[in-house]
Amino acid sequence: AAVERASKPCGFLVRWCLCMVQEFILLRTLHAECKELKALAAAALSEAHTCTEAAASLATQLQGARSERDAVRSRVQGLRQQAMEAEQALENLLKLQRLREASRDGPAALAA
Repeated sequence: AAVERASKPCGFLVRWCLCMVQEFILLRTLHAECKELKALAAAALSEAHTCTEAAASLATQLQGARSERDAVRSRVQGLRQQAMEAEQALENLLKLQRLREASRDGPAALAA
């Protein structure tokens, strides 16, 4: 009877000890996972920072490329205008040349 009475409280004590050991092991596992997750979060934050810097650099490059494109468009527009003016000048020169040739041929050629 004494053994039976002593084994009941001892059984509770053993179960309590097992629960404490399980909790200790679980806490160690959770702490290790937490440490690993913090390292992953730090790596992700670093990568995000790197990506943000790269995006800012690319935005600057893009703005430069757009400015260059606009300058090229403006230059092309100017060249087109000059080409039209040159064509008009050529037409005027051809008319002038025909008039000179006609004036050499006499007043009858001008009337025609």
